[in-house]
Order: sequence, then structure tokens, then C-alpha cells
Amino acid sequence: MIVEFKPKNGRPGIRSKKCKRKAYRKCKNLHWRLQRAETKENLIASSREYKRTLNKQFREYQKSVIDKLKNLRKSDSKAYWSLLNKCDTKGCSKVYNAKEHPSLSGINTQMLCGLGVLGIGVWIRIDMVQFDELLGKSMVPIAAYILIAAGGVVLLISLVGCLGALKENRVLLGLYFTFMLFIFMMEAAAAVLGSLFYDQAKPFMSTYVESAMMTKYGDPHYELVTKSVDKLQQQFKCCGFEEPQDWDNATAFTSAAVPVSCCRNQNQPSCNTAYNSTNIYDEGCVDALSNWMTGNLIYLLCVAIAVALFQVSSSIEMRLEYSMKYQYHYNTEHSDVINSIQRELNCCGLHKYSDWQYYRYYTDISLAVARGRETVPVSCCRDTAGISCNVGNKVPRDLTQIYTKGCHTALENWMQSNMLIFGWTCFAMSSVQILGMVLCCCFYKAMKDTRR
Repeated sequence: MIVEFKPKNGRPGIRSKKCKRKAYRKCKNLHWRLQRAETKENLIASSREYKRTLNKQFREYQKSVIDKLKNLRKSDSKAYWSLLNKCDTKGCSKVYNAKEHPSLSGINTQMLCGLGVLGIGVWIRIDMVQFDELLGKSMVPIAAYILIAAGGVVLLISLVGCLGALKENRVLLGLYFTFMLFIFMMEAAAAVLGSLFYDQAKPFMSTYVESAMMTKYGDPHYELVTKSVDKLQQQFKCCGFEEPQDWDNATAFTSAAVPVSCCRNQNQPSCNTAYNSTNIYDEGCVDALSNWMTGNLIYLLCVAIAVALFQVSSSIEMRLEYSMKYQYHYNTEHSDVINSIQRELNCCGLHKYSDWQYYRYYTDISLAVARGRETVPVSCCRDTAGISCNVGNKVPRDLTQIYTKGCHTALENWMQSNMLIFGWTCFAMSSVQILGMVLCCCFYKAMKDTRR
């Protein structure tokens, strides 16, 4: 039914076959209801279509931005820096570059050191378990478990430091400092205990091993001791306690001059019936064990020194990265320190000279006029008298005039070249480790101040 109202003499009229003039009011009400229903339905349909259009446009825009960020080249990153800044009515907060944290390399190396210490502990526990009855059931397991615990703690430190550096999380950095302090205390305690009990370990071991060899070897009630002594003599190629003639004093072993495990070639018949240096080992087991312990202590000391160095290196790296990335030019003290480091170590940037184009000072649009065409600090120049040595299009135009090696690599090379000095000056290295923890605290405080 089609209903149409037309004004007629100032009054609405009706043109319909079914509607009579006496039903004017009824038809008018029906028309209004139909009109309102149609308008409401159109509004709902239009609203839904509008929402679908907006969602589609938003998804297309979001996809285009993601594609741009995925295909973003380093040379184009400066053009998109404005996408990483968020401003509201209360002020602006910087969303820093989501590039991978460079200090992860040092932390990953520290993680490898932790795996190495853990592996040494597991190896000692598995390989030396056969000597438990001979050396004492508490000596070998305690040493192995200490190494396993130290390796586990180093792994935990690496994981916490990795997450803290990647997420720039103050809580994780605090835990990282706590674990570093714990490791430092363990190293100090191990050094003190080692210096106090090393001289006592050899007499204790000698007494225990001599008693086991002379009184328990060959006794059916001490079969495990017999197997341990045989394994010891075969593995360390030794015979007797101090010399092969010690077996003359054995109380339970009287079947031959020496056990078969003393023979160089055990398939040779009657090799253990006489003291013949061509057939049997002539070195005593106490000297072989002492040499083994001394050699392994040196290796463990080297591992401990390496772990401490990497702890310090990772802490300094995080602090150096933060200063270069966010504080250069904005903080005079940080700028002076960075310039001094680059001049003294002949380096530029954290890992390479091109790192500077991603740092805050060289991406700040408000400083574009004052910065000019400068791409790296003047301290990166080999000859600071060359005024144009650090200018160019995103990178210096002549790389032969600047240092291209990163400061972190230069710092690691310097520490490696002085490894021997660090090994003989444990106290100085402990002080440097404490400095690393202090720097971690400074990094924590600086991050806290930045986020306010």
C-alpha cells in the first residue's frame, strides 16, 4: 500500500484508493509508523555498514604499517622514527627502537660459560663416582655439586640479564644485580676455602687412600674398594700408594707382588709377579691424584676468571649502550665519557660505527638543524682536525677517516690481551666485578629516572 501526504490548503492531504477521508487520522498514524520504522532500519543498516567499512580500512592500514616495518631498511629507519613516538594531552613519551639489544651477545657468552661449569660438574660427578669408596663418599660429590650449582646460578643470571636487557625491566635488572652479588660471594668464599684447605686436602686424601689400599684391597667384604683401586690404577697409570713396593705391606692382598691393574699390558701373563718397571707402572697413585687435582684446579680457576670477566663485560656493555643510546648530547658527563672511550680505544659506536644513526641524538628531528650533516661524533674521527670527517648521507662519506670498530669489541680485545694480568691479580678483578654491580645499579637508577 502506498500512502502519500500532500499539503492542501495548509492541511495534509491523502491520495490512496483504500483510505477514505473519514480514516484520515488512522492512515496518517500508519504512515508515520511506517516512516519511523523505515528510518530506524536504514540507520541500523547504515551504522553496520559504516562499522564494517571502518574495520576494513583499519585492517588495511594496520597491514600496510606492518609491511612497512617488516621491510624497513636501516637506511629508511630515520624516516619512520615518528611512528615510534606517542604523544597525548599530558605530554610525550618515547617508544624506543625495538632493535635487538646488543648486550645479549655478552650475556649469551656468559650463558655458555655457565654451561661449561655445569658440564664440568656433571663430568666430575659421573666420571669420579667410581672412586667414591676410595676417596670418601663426601669429597667428590660435594665438589661436583658445588660446580653444578655454580653453573646453574650462572645460567640463571644469564637468563635474568637477557630478559632484563631485552625488556628494559627494572625488576629483572635488580634480580640480575642480586645474582651477580651472590656469585661474587660464592667466588670469594671458594677462594678463601681453597687457600685454607688446599694444604690439608693432600694429607687427608693420602691417609684415606693409603688406608683403603693397604687394609681393604682384596678383602671380599670391601669389593667396591677393590674395584675403585683397580679403576684408579688403570685410569691414572699408577701402582701402589707412593711406589709399587707399597703392596708388600698390604694385609688382605697376598696373591701376587702387585695387582693386575698395575700392569701396562694386562693380557701379558704373569706381569704382576715381580717389580719390573717395563711391565708395571712405576709412579705412585698419590702423586698422580695430586697432579690431577692441581691440573683441574687450574682449569676451574680459568673458567671462574672467564665467567667473572664476562659478568663485568656484560654489565659495562649495558651501561655503555644506555649512555650512547639515550644520554649522548643530553647529558654532559655521559657525553664526555663516551668521547674519551672512543678516542682512547680507537672505536666508534657500540658494535660498529653505523649504530649511531639509530641513537636518540641522531634521530631527534628537533635537532636536525643544529646537527647538520653530522652522522657520528667527532671523537670517532682518526684526525679530529678534519672538520668534515664525520659528515655524510646517513654514514660518513669517507670511512677511512673514522674508526669503524665498535667500542664493545675493542673493550673485549683489551680485556683478552690482559687476561694473564687479570689471572694473577684476583683482587683487582674482584674490584672490577664490584664495579660491574655498581654500574648495574646505575643503569637501574637511570632507567627509573627516564621512565618518570
